[in-house]
Amino acid sequence: MASSTTSPNGLNGDLKVFPKPVSTVSRQSSMQNVNTTVPLTITPASARSHSSTAPSPSLASIQSIQSSPEALVPRSNGHGLPTPGHFELPESVMSIGHGLNGEGVVSPTPSKSPNLLRKVSNGARRGIESIKRRQSSSNQARRDQSSGPLTRRRSDSKTGTTSSHYVSDLSHEEEDEEAVSDGLGIQFRKDSTSTKSEREKAAQPVVGTAPVVPQPLQIGVVMTKVSKGKRESFLFVLDDKASRVTWHSKLSKQLYIDDIRDIRNGDNARNYQEEFGIAPDERDRWFTIIYTTSDKSRQVKALHLIAPTSELAQLWTKTLDDLEDHRVEMMRGFLGSKERESVINTHWKREMEKLFPEGIHAGQEECLDLQAISRLCRSLHVNTSTEALEKQFRNADASQTGTLNYAEFRDFLRRLKERQDLKEIYMSLLGPSGLEEGLKLQDFLHFLETVQGINVNADPGKWESEFERLVSEAEPKGQPASDLLHNERPTMKFAAFASFLASDSCKIYSHPSPPPEGQFDRPLNEYFISSSHNTYLQGRQVAGQASTEAYISALRHRCRCIEIDCWDGSDGRPMVLHGRTMTKAITFQDCISVINQYAFQASTFPLIISLEVHCNPEQQSKMVQIMLDTFGNKLVRETINGNHETLPTPMELQNKILIKVKTSEPVKENSLGISSIESGRRRSASSPNTRPAALDVNLTLNNLPPLSSPPTMSPPVSAGRGFMSPAQSSVTATSASEESDAPLEPVRKKSKPEKITKTLGCLGVYLSGFKYRSWNQPESTKFNHCYSYAESAANRLCSHPHDKHEFEKHNVRFFARVYPKQTRLSSSNFDPNIYWRRGVQMVALNWQTYDDNMQINQAMFAAGNDRSGYVLKPKGLRNHLLDRPRLEKTSIRFSVNMISAQQLPRLPQIKDAENISPFIEIQMFSAEDKTKGIASGRGGHDVSAKNGMSGIGSPYRMRTQPKPNNGYNPRFDELVELSLETRYPELVFVRWVVWSSPDGRNTNPVYCTKLASFTAKLSSLQQGYRHLPLYNGNGEEFIFSTLFCKIKKEEPIIRRGEHHDELLEELRSDRASILRSIGQFTKRTLSSDREKKSQDEERRQLTKQNSDKHLRKQDSKDSVRTKY
Repeated sequence: MASSTTSPNGLNGDLKVFPKPVSTVSRQSSMQNVNTTVPLTITPASARSHSSTAPSPSLASIQSIQSSPEALVPRSNGHGLPTPGHFELPESVMSIGHGLNGEGVVSPTPSKSPNLLRKVSNGARRGIESIKRRQSSSNQARRDQSSGPLTRRRSDSKTGTTSSHYVSDLSHEEEDEEAVSDGLGIQFRKDSTSTKSEREKAAQPVVGTAPVVPQPLQIGVVMTKVSKGKRESFLFVLDDKASRVTWHSKLSKQLYIDDIRDIRNGDNARNYQEEFGIAPDERDRWFTIIYTTSDKSRQVKALHLIAPTSELAQLWTKTLDDLEDHRVEMMRGFLGSKERESVINTHWKREMEKLFPEGIHAGQEECLDLQAISRLCRSLHVNTSTEALEKQFRNADASQTGTLNYAEFRDFLRRLKERQDLKEIYMSLLGPSGLEEGLKLQDFLHFLETVQGINVNADPGKWESEFERLVSEAEPKGQPASDLLHNERPTMKFAAFASFLASDSCKIYSHPSPPPEGQFDRPLNEYFISSSHNTYLQGRQVAGQASTEAYISALRHRCRCIEIDCWDGSDGRPMVLHGRTMTKAITFQDCISVINQYAFQASTFPLIISLEVHCNPEQQSKMVQIMLDTFGNKLVRETINGNHETLPTPMELQNKILIKVKTSEPVKENSLGISSIESGRRRSASSPNTRPAALDVNLTLNNLPPLSSPPTMSPPVSAGRGFMSPAQSSVTATSASEESDAPLEPVRKKSKPEKITKTLGCLGVYLSGFKYRSWNQPESTKFNHCYSYAESAANRLCSHPHDKHEFEKHNVRFFARVYPKQTRLSSSNFDPNIYWRRGVQMVALNWQTYDDNMQINQAMFAAGNDRSGYVLKPKGLRNHLLDRPRLEKTSIRFSVNMISAQQLPRLPQIKDAENISPFIEIQMFSAEDKTKGIASGRGGHDVSAKNGMSGIGSPYRMRTQPKPNNGYNPRFDELVELSLETRYPELVFVRWVVWSSPDGRNTNPVYCTKLASFTAKLSSLQQGYRHLPLYNGNGEEFIFSTLFCKIKKEEPIIRRGEHHDELLEELRSDRASILRSIGQFTKRTLSSDREKKSQDEERRQLTKQNSDKHLRKQDSKDSVRTKY
């Protein structure tokens, strides 16, 4: 009888017994070997060593699963055969039902030999897979050697702010695997509702102690993989050495634990369970893994699995969570500001296991040479030059043997992690007399007040307690502070000070706090609202895919205005997709279910759902019923307290859902008797440049398209051109249900579309969509109306001073929404500052694209209470005077002392032999029109436009000098001072971009590699010494990569009175425009008069010539008569 082993997971308080695996060496002689030079040590609980005082951990006491020390080089495992990598199954296991116990776990039954045909088939398959593996062997070897992740996991609650991750279109490699988007996305901090926090977790082990991986997961568990249209069973194996999960489908598949973004089960996976029609008895066995592919695309996918039992499902989710937490802790404990003996001990053991796989023999000594140290540093993402590592190695080699023992290894790590930049700051605060005493409390509080810009007097007790805590934690455990032994006030040593500068208290953003009075008590129209365009879509506009995952991502990022495009489903169910494109659809029911689940997890302030409706009345009724049944009391169906004059406040609408939909009301005629869209960009009647349009007397209301008629899914049919010409219709803004931005099609007439039903239109209680016609239409004064504009239409509306003023004045009291134009097929974004400065509340962007403009949008809602998704507009943009005066200019001055960078990432496109030579570019964005001379700077190197222009579309840019061959701890020490004159000081943004020069000298972006970036709103930045987080091109935050700088902001100076001259200049410009128009009209009139006179003169001359000719002929005849 096969022996058995007890799994230590202890699910539900019971110990589960699994068959003990037999040796698999005899079954794996033909398997591919996969290297992992930095494995996760799987140590039995009874064999773990928690001691940290031993001079060197004994290798003899280590019992763990080992891996090859060199890439793709087999090593002995005691049986004379190489250790297997990918777990390739014999035929008895591949046949589901044989070789398995009753719970889907592989049992050690002997296998049958495959027949010849099967051998040939398997050999061919392995040959193809080996070719694919060789193509990416370099990147895979780098991943296998990695000791931990570079970027944060979505549900990591320990560090970082919310960030996003964006994805490309669905991969065609295996289309049955669902591609999803988490953003922008973006990773997430774990909220109280995070999936991981809802799973029961055992007590956390000592930091540095690897979690025990249950044997069933190492051997393999047969689970059902669910995708659209099919279910398949595969053997899933947890390769704990390389920290990845492998399975076989059409090709050998794998996902790295470091690439897992989220694991969902229970209620958090309910939307997927409903989407795939999971039976009730399968729901407790279901879990979904959201992960990114390891290639350059970083595509995000969802892996849906059904385990044989609920216990095995919990075992998988818990083990994967524990392994990832362990890998992050191993990275943090090794490279973080605090030294953790247990982590150092574990790393040392791993290296010894690689060097002595058979154990230490007589005469051998545990030590590491320079090559082993270099390999370890590369696995920990320490990207510095060989020369720098060699220097630190020689300094730590006290015995001068060319190797490091354990004590010297610890000294090497201390030297590697030493922050000389922080020590210089600490020494400058002490002065010559305080070198031995340390930093006193009063000096620390003075530093907080004068340098860090913290109001200590608001809560002095808080900072005194913080001082004492930092001092206490910096002392060795079990040893009281030396000052307390002498009954003296404690002083802060360097270790405590360095810990403070690396703590949350010195992050670049302030923490959310109870809002001050009035911050969220204003009407909704006085706020900028975090808004998304085509929220359901991931990837490109034409060939992307709709996914409920995109709604989860946006809502977790505190997006407060999302969009749903609804079309008729062939099965009678409303569908959500990007119409007239190749995008795949999801059901309206699934979208509403997900929205209801995640609507208020990240923010309690009201959520706006913008509906673009292309459905017939029957399916519109189904939409209404779905929303009523799902949202219940969350859905706003009538005004609060019967108030029909003003919009409610965010506080009054907490945990409420608002619907933005086109009105179902009939169109009212204006004073001219026209109910159609205003042709072209017509100005109001008072505009001096407006000439009355001639009306077509044959035009009737029946010839015009209905205002509330959206397009349908049916192909357009031919018809007459109607009222508006192409030039006129192209400049018309659209409303909620007509803001479709599908790719341009040949100009063809559309069949008469369906109207918005009354039951659906009535849900637009506070956001009733109307098509913009002019500012003097009846609906433009309704308190709850909302105009939606395409990007191009909004630009043309603002192209004339009078229309721009009317647009801004409208947005003071009423809602407006602007979305990207339909020609942005790659899902790019416009600069949101263009419309924020006009007071537009909902500036909707493509969240699936993490470009520069999306980064600005995220920065607007990133700090403090702005993270609610609602930002109170500047006072000048919510002035209720009908004739709002021109905003006054403000002088902005601030400086950035760019001190250093920490552990910059090595991206896949950087070759292994290439060093990182970083330099920093600081960019300043403003909401001013592109103008010469409004921005200036000192220090660094000016790389702005050569003509001196800056503003919208052209940030002012300065950069530092490159630091050759040091991506680990480069020092810049360059002071950059920036100044700006702007009417919108609240809309100034600063962006840090980290580049790597190819040779340490060339700074041309064409030849350099962009490593990371960070964007922030200037008013949100805290002053003093701050660590800035860094993000990659997909919006993922790097765990340990930061910039360290000192920020100083001066008080803004308002230049009062100067706006009068500018106003006069604008009036002169308007007058000149009027005079030019009059002059052109006069010129045309005079020209016409001159032409008429010329024609009359020609006719007179011709008449005279004809008369003279006639007279000459008559005289000639008379002469002839006289002669005869």
